[in-house]
Amino acid sequence: MDPSEAVVFLRLYRLSIGFNQTTCTVGITGLIRVCNVSESTCRRALRRLLELQLIRQVEVVNTREVKGTTYQINTGINLTPVSNLRRCHSDTGVKLTPDKDDDDDLKHNNHHQSAADDDSPHLQEVKTAYCQITGNPWLSSDTEAYTENAIHRIPASKATATMQAVKQRSGARINSFNYFVKEMVASQDPRNGQQQKRALTKIMKRIRDLHVGAHDYSMVDFVDDVKRACAREDVVFDNDVFNLLNS
Repeated sequence: MDPSEAVVFLRLYRLSIGFNQTTCTVGITGLIRVCNVSESTCRRALRRLLELQLIRQVEVVNTREVKGTTYQINTGINLTPVSNLRRCHSDTGVKLTPDKDDDDDLKHNNHHQSAADDDSPHLQEVKTAYCQITGNPWLSSDTEAYTENAIHRIPASKATATMQAVKQRSGARINSFNYFVKEMVASQDPRNGQQQKRALTKIMKRIRDLHVGAHDYSMVDFVDDVKRACAREDVVFDNDVFNLLNS
C-alpha cells in the first residue's frame, strides 16, 4: 500500500470504525480535500483498496441530502464468544495489589475517551479540520464556542471552507476555534450568502476566460485556481455552491 492509498484508507477507517460502524458514505470531492490528493490519485487509491479487498463498495448514494459512495471496511477481525466458561480460570494463584496511580491514570484516560466518543459526527469532522488547518489541539473552550454559537447548524463542509479561507488570508497565528466563529455565523446570513455566490461567480468566470483554449488545463487546475483567488479576495470557497455554478 503506497502513501496515498494509506491516507485514503485511514480516512475511510476513521469515518466508519471510528464511529463504531463498518460502513461510511463519502463524496469524492470531500475525500480529495481532506486527504489532500488529486482526483486521479484518489480514484486510483480507491480502485487499489478495492483490489486488495480492504474496502468494499456497498452502494452509490444520490439523494437531495446525500451524494457519495458507501464503503464497507474489511477489518478481517472476527469476534468469537467463549463457548465454555468452565475452561476460563479466573483464579491464577497470583495476588494482585492495585496501584492507586495506575487507577487514577485509567480514570483520567477513560474520562477523555468517553468525551471523545460522545462527539457527534459533525463535531468530529469540524475538530479534525480545525486541527489540520491550524496545527492546534482541540480544547474544551473550543467545544464551548462550537456549542454556544450553534455551529452544528452549519454544514461541516462550509465550516471547513470558512476556516481554510480565513487561515489563508490571516497573517497572525490562530490560537482558538473562536477566531473562526464570527465568520462562520455570518456565512449563514442569506444576504452574505448571495454576496459570496456573486463573488464566486465572478471569480470562476474570470479564471475560465483566462484559460479559454488551453488544452492542458484540467478541472483540478481550475478548482485550485479558484480556491487561491477566493483566499486572496476574501471569498469563502463553498464546494456545494461551486458545483452548482459549474454544472
